[in-house]
Amino acid sequence: MTVGEAVGQGTSHLRRHSIRFPRLDAELMLGCILGRPRAYLLAHPELRLASGQAARWESWLRKRGEHYPLQYLLGNQEFYGRVFAVGPGVLIPRPETELLLDVCLEWLDGRAQPNPRVLDLGTGSGAIAVTLAAERPGVRVTATDVSRRALAVARKNASRHGCESRVEFLEGRDLAPVIGRTDRWDLMVSNPPYVATADRGRVDRSVAAYEPCEAVFAGRDGMEMYEVLLEGCPSVLEPSAPLVLEIGAGAKERVCRLARRWNWREVEVRKDLAGIERCLVLVRGSQGEVSGE
Repeated sequence: MTVGEAVGQGTSHLRRHSIRFPRLDAELMLGCILGRPRAYLLAHPELRLASGQAARWESWLRKRGEHYPLQYLLGNQEFYGRVFAVGPGVLIPRPETELLLDVCLEWLDGRAQPNPRVLDLGTGSGAIAVTLAAERPGVRVTATDVSRRALAVARKNASRHGCESRVEFLEGRDLAPVIGRTDRWDLMVSNPPYVATADRGRVDRSVAAYEPCEAVFAGRDGMEMYEVLLEGCPSVLEPSAPLVLEIGAGAKERVCRLARRWNWREVEVRKDLAGIERCLVLVRGSQGEVSGE
C-alpha cells in the first residue's frame, strides 16, 4: 500500500464512521506511524508502507473509526504552544482551558510577590501546572490528582519541559493531599469535572467512552467538585488568594450561588473564543471588587 492509497482508504473509512475531520486525522495518524510530517506525505504519495507500518495503520484506523481519541493514538496534544504527552486514563487538554493560563499569568504578573506558590487541583496531564512553571520560572507549583497513571504522565511532561524541580506532584482525591500542611498557596487553579452524569448521553462519544470518567463527570448536577473546592479551599489558601476555575456552559450562576454560600465573591468571568463563560475567578469575603462583562 502506498501513502496515497492509505490516505484515501483512511479518509473514506473515517468519513463512514462520522469522524469530523477524516482526511486530517488520516494524514496525522499515517504521519506519526511513518515518522514524517504531513507535508512529506503530500509530496510523496508513491511511498510504500512496510508490512509492520501497514499493520499498525490498519489497527489505528479501526480504533479511530470507533471514535478512540486521536490524541491517544498520536500520544500527544498541543497546549499553550507546547506539546504534552497524553494517553489512556489521562484527560486530554482542551484549547478552552488555555484561558485559565491567561488569567493565572496575568494575576501572577500583577503581583510583586517573589516565588508565588500555585496549587493545581486535578492536574491530569500536568498541562496547567507545567505551563505555569515553564512560563514563569519564579513560580512553584503543587499539582494533585487522584490518578497514579495521570501523575506519571504529568511528571513526564514536567521533565520534557524542564521544570520538574519546580512542580511537586501529589496523589490523592480532592483536597486530601494538601489538607493539614503548614504551607499555604497564593493562587489555586482547577479544571474540575463538571459534566452532570445525567448528561452523559450528550457528551461526545470519544469522551464518554474513552476518557477518564472521574475527570469528566461530577455527580447528578455537575456541581459536586465545585462544592468540595469552595468549602475546602480556605484551609489551604492565603486569605487573599484567588480561585481560578473552569466552568461548563451555562454554569456560572449556579457556581456563583454555591460560592456565596461559603463566602466567596466573583471578581472576574472570562469568555472563551466561542463566547461561552468559561473561566471564573473568585476571592474570599470582601477581598476585591466584583467585575464582569
